[in-house]
Amino acid sequence: MNNLFTTDFIKTAPVSVAILDKNLCFTSYSKIWLKEFNIKEKNILGKHYYDVIPNTPEQLRKVHQNGLHGKSSKNIGKKCIDTVGNIQWLKWKVDPWNDYEGNNSGIIIFAEDITNATRKKELLKKSEKVGKIGGWELDLGTNQLYWTDITKKILEVANDYTPKLEEDINFFKEGLNRDKCINLIGNCIEKGRPFDEELQIITAKGHERWVRFKGDAELFQGKCVRLFGTFQDIDSEKRIEIKYNKTAERLKVATNTAKIGIWEFDIVTNELVWNDPMFELFGIEREEFTGNYEAWKACVHQDDQERSQKEMEMALNGEKDIDTDFRVVWPNGTIRHIKASAIFHKDEEGRVRKIIGANWDITAIKEAQLKFKEVADRLNVATSAAQIGIWEYDIANDDLVWNDQMFELYGVKKKEFSGVYTAWQARLHPEDREQAEEEATKAMLGEKDYENIFRVVWPNGEIKYIQAVGVLHWDKEGRPNKVIGASWDITPIKEAQLKYKEVADRLKVATNAAQIGIWEYDIANDSSVWDDQVYKLYGITKEDFNGGDAEWRTMIHPEDQEKIRKEEEMALKGVKDLNHNFRVVWPNGTIRHLQSAAVILKDEEGNPIKIIGTNWDITPIKEAEEELRKLLEVTNEQNNNLLNFAHIVSHNLRSHSSNLSMLSSFLIKEENEKERKKLITMIDEASSGLNETVQHLDEVVHVKTNVDGNMASINLHKALKNVEKNISTLFQEKEVICEIDVPKTHNLKAVPAYLDSILLNLFTNSVKYSALNRQPHIMVSSKIDGNKIVVAFSDNGQGIDLDRHGRKIFGMYKTFHGNKDAKGIGLFITKNQIEAMNGKIEVESTVNVGTTFNLYFDAN
Repeated sequence: MNNLFTTDFIKTAPVSVAILDKNLCFTSYSKIWLKEFNIKEKNILGKHYYDVIPNTPEQLRKVHQNGLHGKSSKNIGKKCIDTVGNIQWLKWKVDPWNDYEGNNSGIIIFAEDITNATRKKELLKKSEKVGKIGGWELDLGTNQLYWTDITKKILEVANDYTPKLEEDINFFKEGLNRDKCINLIGNCIEKGRPFDEELQIITAKGHERWVRFKGDAELFQGKCVRLFGTFQDIDSEKRIEIKYNKTAERLKVATNTAKIGIWEFDIVTNELVWNDPMFELFGIEREEFTGNYEAWKACVHQDDQERSQKEMEMALNGEKDIDTDFRVVWPNGTIRHIKASAIFHKDEEGRVRKIIGANWDITAIKEAQLKFKEVADRLNVATSAAQIGIWEYDIANDDLVWNDQMFELYGVKKKEFSGVYTAWQARLHPEDREQAEEEATKAMLGEKDYENIFRVVWPNGEIKYIQAVGVLHWDKEGRPNKVIGASWDITPIKEAQLKYKEVADRLKVATNAAQIGIWEYDIANDSSVWDDQVYKLYGITKEDFNGGDAEWRTMIHPEDQEKIRKEEEMALKGVKDLNHNFRVVWPNGTIRHLQSAAVILKDEEGNPIKIIGTNWDITPIKEAEEELRKLLEVTNEQNNNLLNFAHIVSHNLRSHSSNLSMLSSFLIKEENEKERKKLITMIDEASSGLNETVQHLDEVVHVKTNVDGNMASINLHKALKNVEKNISTLFQEKEVICEIDVPKTHNLKAVPAYLDSILLNLFTNSVKYSALNRQPHIMVSSKIDGNKIVVAFSDNGQGIDLDRHGRKIFGMYKTFHGNKDAKGIGLFITKNQIEAMNGKIEVESTVNVGTTFNLYFDAN
C-alpha cells in the first residue's frame, strides 16, 4: 500500500479519506480531508493524527485503536464530545489494512465532520440529500412499509410510490445480496438483532448501486412491533474502495508473478519489511531474516558492500536516487545479481524517514552481457585472423566507419579516407559501380538484405574482388537507421573460378559425348550447379530447379530417399565413398534409374564444404536386372514347388506302395482263411489311403491350373453367409457363436469354388479345434487396405504354438493337436488356393486363447 501509485490515487480521491500507519501517522490523505477538517497545513505526511487534530474525541480514539487491532467500525453520524468539551457530530468508516505478509500496518479512515448539519433542523434534509441518507420504517402490525423521499430517490422511484415489503425486497440484487437482506430482516424481527450492512441494489431504472442498509427493532413486551432504519447511497465511496482494493491486489499479483521484491525500510526504527519474492531473491527463509539493515547487508557480496553503503548515504543526503545493482550471496554459495530502485518519504523538516523500493533479479542479463563481451572479443580475433573487414554506415549522418582490416582490403590508409559514402564509391571499379550502388540503395531502403560482390581498384591500379554482406537497422520510428556489415577479399577464389571455367568447358564437351552429367553442390550455401546433361537426366529445365538440396530430394523416388540420406551421412563422415544408384521421378511420372559417383571436398579442419559428382542413366541396365530377377523368382518358386511336390509324391506314394507290397506278400504266404480275410481288409484300406493321397495330389495340381479364366467378382458378405448357412447344423450342434462384421459393399476377385473351400475349411477348423472349457466364438471382419481386401477370421479355440509349429503350419500333412481325424491337408490346400488367386494368408495365434487368420484378396 505504501507506494507512489497509492499515494497519488488517495490524494485525488473525491472523498474525505486518510491512511495512517500503525503509529497513527499520516502516510496518505485526500485533498478533501484537509478541507473537511479545516487543516491549514499543506503537508501532514508523517505527522501523528492527534498532533494534527488534537481535540479528537475519546470515542474516535477508541475506534482508531480497535482498527489497529483488526476491527472495522462504521457510523453515519454520532454525537461526540472532544477533549476540550466541544460537541461534534462525526460520520466515519474505519478499516484496518494489512501489508504483503498479512500483518496489520495501519488503518484507513473515511470521515466527515457533520456537526453543523445536526445543529439546525432545517439543515437536516439538506444533509440527508448531500449524504444520500434516507429513512425507512416497517410497521409489523399493519405490515406497512414507509420510505422517506431520499430513500425513494436512491431507489429511483416516483415520490408517490407506495412501497410493499413482499415486492420491494427485489430491489436488492438477486443472489447473495438479496439473501443477506432477508436474513438481516428476519434476525432483527425474531431476535431483535440490529444490523448495519453494505449491499448492492438494482434501482427501478436498472442502475446497480451500493447502499448502506441499517436497521433496528422496536420491541413491546419482548415482541418486535416495528423496524426502522436508514438507507444510504454509498456507491461512489464503495466503488473507490473496491477499485483501490483491486489495484492493491493486482499490484501484489504482479509483483509475485514477475518475482519483483518490494521492501520498506524505516530509518528511525531500523525496521526492514520484505514481501515474499524478496526472500526468494535473497535465497533465504522468512524465519532466517531478522528484519533490519544489518541483516540485508550481510546478504550482499563482500566486494559490493562498500559501494552499496556509499550509494545509500548519497541517496539519504539527497545527492542521487537509489538506482543501482549489487550481488547477493545465497546461503548455498550461489551468487545472484540484483537490481534495486527506491523512493523516499520525508517528514515536514525534509528528513528522510522511510524508504520504499523494489528489487528484481538481473543475473541472466549480467551473464548475457559477459557472454556478449566474450563473443565480441572472439569476433575481433576471428575477423583479424580471417582478414574480414567490419563496417558500419550511418545513413542519416552519412558516416562510414571502418575497422583496420577494411583499409587493408581497399588498399588505402586511414588518413586518405574521408568516411563518407562517396569515398567508398570512388574506390569501386567503373564497370561494377552502378550495380554496387544499386544493391546498396536497395539495402538502405529496406527492400532486401545487403549481399554483393564487386571489384575495387587500389591506388596502385591493382584490382581486387570484394564480397560484402550487411544488415539494416531501424530507429524507434521505424526508419532505416544504419547498415552494419562485413567484407572480405575473394580475389583468389575469382581467379580460380576463371581457371575452373576453362577446364569446365573442356569437360563439357567430353561429358556431352558420353551423356554424363556433371554437378556441384555447395554445402554451406545450399546451392547446386548442374550442367545441361544433368537437367536432361532429371527430365526438367533450369527454370524448374532452384538449386537447393530440399528441392533436389523431391525429385528422388520416395522409396529411395531414406537410403540416399543414410549413404550421404556415411560418406560425409568418411565411412564410405559416395557411389550409389537411385531412382528419380520425372514431372510426367516417368521413373529413371541413375548411377552417381562423387567426391567430397573438405576445408583445412576436415569439414565437408562441397560435393562434386557425376550422374548417368542406368535405366536399361536396371530394367534388364529387374526382368532377370523376376524370371529367377518365378524359376525358384517353380523349382521349390516342384521339389516339394516331388518330395510329397515320392514319400506318400512310396509309403502306400511299400505297404501294399508288404500286405500282398503276406496274403500270398498266409494259409489261414481268417488271417487272409484280415489282410484283404487291410489291403482294401491301404488302397483307399492311396486313392485319397492321389486325390489330394491331384487337387494340389489343379489349384494352380484352374485359376486362369475362372476368377470372378464375389460379394464377400454373401459368400460368408452362404457358407454359414451350409454348416448351420454343425454350429447348432456345437452351440457356436458366429459374428460376421463385413460391409455388404466389399467385393473381391476369386475363384468361387476356391473361396467356398477356404471359408468352409476355416469355419470347420474353428469348430474342430474349439476349446473344451468355453463356448466356441467365431468372428469375421474385413477392411480395405490399398487395392486389397483383408479378411480377419478369428476364434477363441485351442490356439497353435507358433514358436514350435510356425514354419510348418501351412505344410502338407502337418498336424498340431493330435486329433485322429486331422490329415494336415486343409491349410496346405487353403494357402495354395489363396496364393493362386494373387493373395496371401497370415496367422496369429496364442495357445488356449485363440487364432486369427488374415486373408488378403484383390479388391474388385
